[in-house]
Amino acid sequence: MRAGRLNTPSLLIRDDQSTAARTITNVGHRALYFSSSASGFSRHVVDVRPAAVRLGPGESARFTVRVEHRGAGVHPLDDGWVTWRGGNGSEARIPVLISR
Repeated sequence: MRAGRLNTPSLLIRDDQSTAARTITNVGHRALYFSSSASGFSRHVVDVRPAAVRLGPGESARFTVRVEHRGAGVHPLDDGWVTWRGGNGSEARIPVLISR
């Protein structure tokens, strides 16, 4: 399996990529709304789409992380995380490394 297609609990976005996709799954026993956020990045603008999803028990949704470099010049390394928060207070944090 190609590394770019592996669904792991972390993300590496290489210099030839501007997006990466992963899947979130509701492992609970009732339907929940989940909202996403991106944090910790200092040299890139990171956007998660969709920003929110509603998932029934066992349902999954694919999400995309998009990266834009801030400013001109060299595209340095950067890291942060994507967080998915459930309506019940649950939280899933996905570390992200941007290798530019």
